[in-house]
Amino acid sequence: MIKIRTVLLSLAVAGLLAAPGRAETVSTLRLAGSNLMGEKLAADLAVDYAKRMKLPGSRTVTSPDPDEYEIVSLGSEGDRSLRTHIEAHGTNTGFRKLLASEADIWMAARQARLGDIDEAHKRGQNNAPSLDQLLSKSWEHVIALDAMVAAVHPRNPVKSLTLAQLRDIFSGKAKTWSAVGGPELPIIPFSSSMNSSTFDVFCTQIMNIGDIAECQKVVQPFIKKSFVSAEELADEISNSPGAVGFVGFSGVRNARIVGIGTECGTTILPTSFTIKSEEYPLTRRLYFYAPPSSKEEVVQFLEYARSDAAQSVIESAGFVNFRISSPPDSYTGARLDSAGDALDGGRTRVRPNDVHAFEDAVQGASRLPITFRFQPGSDELDNRAQDDLQRLAGLMNTSAYGKMEVVLVGFTQAQGDYNANREVSRGRALAMRDSLAAAFSLNPAVAVGVGPAAPVACNLDPNARFLNQRVEAWVRPAK
Repeated sequence: MIKIRTVLLSLAVAGLLAAPGRAETVSTLRLAGSNLMGEKLAADLAVDYAKRMKLPGSRTVTSPDPDEYEIVSLGSEGDRSLRTHIEAHGTNTGFRKLLASEADIWMAARQARLGDIDEAHKRGQNNAPSLDQLLSKSWEHVIALDAMVAAVHPRNPVKSLTLAQLRDIFSGKAKTWSAVGGPELPIIPFSSSMNSSTFDVFCTQIMNIGDIAECQKVVQPFIKKSFVSAEELADEISNSPGAVGFVGFSGVRNARIVGIGTECGTTILPTSFTIKSEEYPLTRRLYFYAPPSSKEEVVQFLEYARSDAAQSVIESAGFVNFRISSPPDSYTGARLDSAGDALDGGRTRVRPNDVHAFEDAVQGASRLPITFRFQPGSDELDNRAQDDLQRLAGLMNTSAYGKMEVVLVGFTQAQGDYNANREVSRGRALAMRDSLAAAFSLNPAVAVGVGPAAPVACNLDPNARFLNQRVEAWVRPAK
């Protein structure tokens, strides 16, 4: 892929945008942060948004800085323009720019953290919002989904790797593929740039190391090579027998995806559906952050970026969008077959009544990739779930789903008191039903809670069991 390399237009060029004697109305958007998002996604969204604003033209000016560019979209009369300036120097830089009023939107390839605020205070930026403010609906906007996938050489016979095995590989404990069930072949670990958000997520989700500097010390001696370009990383993996590395779901190219094994003996493969439903454990959300007091053009752009109109752009940019897709044919059967296994090493016996309740609810139904999840330690919906409420309501008003009815099934993890968990799952499903009825006049046919039945993640893994705290949306022909 060829990157766009551009920067702010000079005054001389900018002066050519308006017709002589005609006043020019200029709108501006400034985005800063994630290289992953800024390389293509932000540009594609800006261009499509401008077209929808009837500003179809675009021009850019090349720059020696590879991570900054500006897109200028012009009205047909030359009297209006939208200038979108993008600086993609990494997620960690975007918050600083936002607080310094040098950006309108922070592009983040991970959720905001308390460490971002602490770092801002150390820099003397005492205007940083609290973490609760940042994570609120007024600041945080979930734009798209991505997933980190383990990729190997196409002829490598290994089908799955557990997170523990991956940690052994990247910390030098496993040096040959035979140590993880493969052939007697040296392992060659590759990595994305250690300054990238992808490496950041690799450290926290794979290596279980929250301090990135510490993570670098652990893995750097064993990384054969690091790559700024995701395409170059994938190509190197596919050309190097013994290679392994993490790439984005859409950027695998000729390498082969390896499933993620769990401590419970299950294997989860990334698919568009398992990423959209966030059942694949290495799914990550991509965010725009902006203050609620933003100027009108910023507010309108954020609304567009979360709308149905932006979904094709997100997909063409190589990310996973929020459009409804169907699960594999085997999905419902597999969920029903395993509904009685709490995936916690046999510690919890799922009660037959809950298994039967799940079976009755989804009989003849199809799972939607809409999963309502909640703020940590709270019954309040997280920000993606709030958007998904609207998506579900809109979907049920389409002709394709007009004769369908909604089924809501609530679940919890297995830890803790069984009866309390079951009541939590039931209460959340009923709350979702009431929200849909009150806000959208949509009345689900079923809202049931089944506690730890039919988990989608291993409850033995503390980093994965939160995936089981959810309310799923299913649809079935109306009775």
